[in-house]
Amino acid sequence: MEISFYSFGACKEVTGSKHFIQADNNILQIDSGMFQGRRKQAYQKNKELKFSPAEVQAILLTHAHFDHSGALPIMLNNGFTGDIYSTSATRDIANIILMDSAYIQKKDHDYLKEKKSKYPERQLTIYEPLYTTRDVIKSMQNFVTVDYHKKFFPSPNIQAEFFDAGHILGSSMIYLTINNELNIGFSGDLGRRNLPIIKDPEIMPGMDYLVLEATYGDRLHQSIGMGQTELAEIINRAYKRKGKIIIPAFTIERTQELIYFIHLLSIKEKIPDIPIYIDSPMAVNATSVFTMHPECFDRQTF
Repeated sequence: MEISFYSFGACKEVTGSKHFIQADNNILQIDSGMFQGRRKQAYQKNKELKFSPAEVQAILLTHAHFDHSGALPIMLNNGFTGDIYSTSATRDIANIILMDSAYIQKKDHDYLKEKKSKYPERQLTIYEPLYTTRDVIKSMQNFVTVDYHKKFFPSPNIQAEFFDAGHILGSSMIYLTINNELNIGFSGDLGRRNLPIIKDPEIMPGMDYLVLEATYGDRLHQSIGMGQTELAEIINRAYKRKGKIIIPAFTIERTQELIYFIHLLSIKEKIPDIPIYIDSPMAVNATSVFTMHPECFDRQTF
C-alpha cells in the first residue's frame, strides 16, 4: 500500500488547517479550516482550492474552531459528498460557528455593496459570500458523530479513534491505523492541563508518525491559580472605584472559562456580588451547548 501525507493550509502559516492522508486511492482529510487574513488574500485562498474536494472520501474534524472547520460548506459546494466525522460536541459547536460565519459573510457583502454604490470612485471589490446559512444546514447533514475511544473506519483499511485533546469542548486528537500496521497521530490543537470545565489532554498510544500543531510551542503559560488571583484583584479594584470591567474574550471556551472563574470567586466570597453581562448571542448559544455535553466535563466541574 502506497501512503502519502500532504497539507493545503496551516503548513508554514497559521489558520486554514487542511491535512491529507492518501492510502492508495483513498483520501482522508483532517480538518477543513478557513484561512484568515486580509480580505482579498483570504477570499482567494478560501475560494480557489488547490485540490479536488470530490476526491476526498471523508473528513475527520479535530475540533470546531473556525480555522479548523470553517471551510466545510465550501467543500460540499465543490463536490465533496462524504461523511464528516467528529465528536457530538464538536458538531454542535461547529454548527454555531459556521452559521455565524455565513451571517458575517452576508453582512460584509452587503456593507461593501453599499459602500461601492455610495463611493464609486473608490472602485471597491465586492466579494460574494463563499457560503450561506442554507449551505451550512446542508453541511450538518454530512456529520457522523463518534464518541472518544470508539474505533471506526472512515475509509477501507484505515481505522480511526478520537482521544480528548483538552482544547475546547469536544476537541480531539486523531489516531489512525492504516492497513493494521502503520500508526499516525494528529494532535489538532492541544489544550493545557488543569483548565476549568473540560478534561485534561489524554495521551495517545505509541505511533510511527505524529503530526503536531506548534503555534504556541515556544510559549510558557501562566498558571491557572495565578490567573484567578489577578482576576480577583482587578474585579475588587474596579468595584472599589465604582467602575466597570470590559473583557474582550473568545466566544467559545474563553468566555465560559471566565464565567466559571467569576462564579468560583463569588461563592468563595473573594469578590463582591456583581452583575455580569455577556454581549454576544454567539457566546450565549455556545454556553448552552456546554450544558448539553457534561460528558466532556472534568471531575472538578461536577
